[in-house]
Amino acid sequence: EKSSPRGQKLTFELEDGTVVKLNAGSRLVFPDEFDQTHRKVTLEGEAFFDVSRDEQRPFIVHAEALTTIVLGTSFNVKSYLDEAESSVAVVSGKVKVMKSAEVDIEGSEYLLLEKNQMASYNTLQNSFSKTDAIPIDLLAWRENTILFDHASFGEVNHTLSRWYGVEFENKSGNEFIGGFTGAFTNENLENVLNGLKSEYNFEFRFEGNKVIIY
Repeated sequence: EKSSPRGQKLTFELEDGTVVKLNAGSRLVFPDEFDQTHRKVTLEGEAFFDVSRDEQRPFIVHAEALTTIVLGTSFNVKSYLDEAESSVAVVSGKVKVMKSAEVDIEGSEYLLLEKNQMASYNTLQNSFSKTDAIPIDLLAWRENTILFDHASFGEVNHTLSRWYGVEFENKSGNEFIGGFTGAFTNENLENVLNGLKSEYNFEFRFEGNKVIIY
């Protein structure tokens, strides 16, 4: 098992040569050695997989909402327990994606994804769909970039809480209507918040691991 707490990321290699980059607030469970029929791992959170090709042993990522099956490719899986929407985005190769509740691999409904395609599943709406484009903000975390694309202030807070391991408390009385667009690469939290101030017109202060917005 490998875990990356909030505020940290982790990159490691599995015994078959597959490289995994684990995003903040995520956990991957896997065997010391894969068996002769498949390579199965279980993910909570978000990870990018660069899978070593093995046509005899499919690589299977089982997450809370989606199960992904591949032979060798690179793709991103996002399936946090506190978010209604889960996704699989393919950077290279092909993958087969199905809802995790349907574990009968042979008989389940699935989506076949190729390069630059993405599957999404919303647990609240029970919608399972494929798109031919990957949102520009989805994969930015691999390069230590936080990218907001018309994000609400609540979405910004949610992302920063996971990224930096802090909590937010809004004492400003402002609902911050509208969306924020911007990118921050390898920036500390104070610099990110200073960049947001001009957009949302707020002040902030730190109290331990809490950020007070006023």
